[in-house]
Amino acid sequence: MVRLANTKTRVTAADIADSTNIPPGTLRHILDRLRRAHLVSAQPSRRGGFLLARPSDQITVLHIVEALEGSLEVSECPFGYGPCMQAGQCAVHATWESAWSALRGQLACCSVAGLANQKFGVVPANTLDDLKRAPTQTHKPTRAR
Repeated sequence: MVRLANTKTRVTAADIADSTNIPPGTLRHILDRLRRAHLVSAQPSRRGGFLLARPSDQITVLHIVEALEGSLEVSECPFGYGPCMQAGQCAVHATWESAWSALRGQLACCSVAGLANQKFGVVPANTLDDLKRAPTQTHKPTRAR
């Protein structure tokens, strides 16, 4: 979506895949879901491609996440008991609902335009692996003498 926000012309799926390192098969599924959610428009042809379906400041991260993952409304029990029907009886329900509400609020505040205006650095894949293997350093408090 950021790639599309940074251009005024249609962008092919191949160009998006190349610039984002998203495998083409995965990207086709993502673009299809975004198209069905009316977040991108597609024009199939030799000169076709994809564009944002509306201005980037009118598309939030919440729109994108829900297009790809489904609604982020509280509907499932956090303990795996299926649909939540215990709102008045479950001790965890209010906390769970509050957490989901905070997540939805945060995602709704972030637009594609806002993301497109940020500068992102690419972290090499081996750096992430190195961080996972690095020993955790603990600092012992020093005693005052």
